Amino acid sequence: MWLRSLGRACVSFQRAETTVASLSRNIEFIKYQLARTIKLQRKNASKGLATGPLDAIIEQFKNCLDAMHEAEQILASLPPPEVADQDRTVLKPDDIAGLPPELLAQLSLSESDLQDFELRKMISDCGGLMSLDHILIEQFRRTGEISDRGKLNSRLYRMVQKGLLHDVPKRRGVYTTVRPIPSILEGIQLPPLEEEGNEMT
Repeated sequence: MWLRSLGRACVSFQRAETTVASLSRNIEFIKYQLARTIKLQRKNASKGLATGPLDAIIEQFKNCLDAMHEAEQILASLPPPEVADQDRTVLKPDDIAGLPPELLAQLSLSESDLQDFELRKMISDCGGLMSLDHILIEQFRRTGEISDRGKLNSRLYRMVQKGLLHDVPKRRGVYTTVRPIPSILEGIQLPPLEEEGNEMT
């Protein structure tokens, strides 16, 4: 699903620890997808088929590229992050990964905390960017259980307050596992994570 891949690429350049090198690789990926879409657009046009949806996707790719080039310039000018700048006030899944049970037993982790970690990991596994509707669907697919929308929304709100998740600017009900950079995301409309009917072959 190439639109999911685009979502992941757009999310990846928001990471504070993203390097210019890794960002450049994502830029090349978007360029490849742009060229692929333009080729399909021209093919459809030669057959007299509608190209409206592809025109919109091409515009999204171009906007994404512009923002990624801007991010590349910003990251190149930033000094390396200091350890003191890292958030050490809230435990995250990566903090406890690989720890022995004896140490885990000494940490102030509740069952609710562990459920938050599982939810964050699920969002991360799905590309790091999900809407509330997609979270409900993915939870059902993984567990067979239907979560209460109101309770799940409250949990997500608490996770944002704790820094486990972040709201996406101008995208109500959309959450990301990485901290967005507002100046870079301004004006960008990320495509849906899944559009099965619009997948390119």
